[in-house]
Amino acid sequence: MDVLPPSGKGPSAELNSEERVIVPSIKTTDIETKLRLIEEFGGKKLKDKTPVDKHAEHGYYALFEDPQGNRMCLYSQKNSA
Repeated sequence: MDVLPPSGKGPSAELNSEERVIVPSIKTTDIETKLRLIEEFGGKKLKDKTPVDKHAEHGYYALFEDPQGNRMCLYSQKNSA
């Protein structure tokens, strides 16, 4: 599922130039908690919580890899910081 922030671009689209693949995005209200759970259950954090744009006007994202090696993105809106 790709969540579209107000910019009209999904976090996956924002990351395609960096990752060079389509990265599925999962919307959450608490990126840090989800990253801790992902690591607790065998996943790997690839990128900490990061603003989508310079002032986080469009929210935040983080990258992770699940235990099977699939890369995914967590996304939270600005008011969920």
